[in-house]
Amino acid sequence: MAIGAVLAVGASVVGPAAAAAAAPADAAQARPAAPAWPGLSSADSSSGVLEVAAAGESGAQVRGAALAVAEGGIVVTHSHVVAGATSIVVTDPTTGAVSPASVLVRDERADVAVLQLASADGVRLATLREGLPDLAS
Repeated sequence: MAIGAVLAVGASVVGPAAAAAAAPADAAQARPAAPAWPGLSSADSSSGVLEVAAAGESGAQVRGAALAVAEGGIVVTHSHVVAGATSIVVTDPTTGAVSPASVLVRDERADVAVLQLASADGVRLATLREGLPDLAS
């Protein structure tokens, strides 16, 4: 599975919803359910879709979505979600499992970040549909 294809799914599906999801979280807001991503092949199109909550030194929290892309807790999200974060927590909305995460790689220009979950127990991987373009080539 090419990372380019994974990112294409996120970029093509999220759009304005990503901006809303990445806005500072309001404590009064209800916790959103995992978004359904049509680029995923699972019958459950939220499988492998995770929630990211990142907090900075000011205490402000930013939320976003992520895809579990590799065994061992490798997750892809948007760079702007984790920019300046001092604390990152990833939640699997299908199981309620919560794990701290750290940034492995972040590219501001591409707005992509790769995270490492401290615990990936029970996290299902996102599986892309056949026939998605490989943007890496």
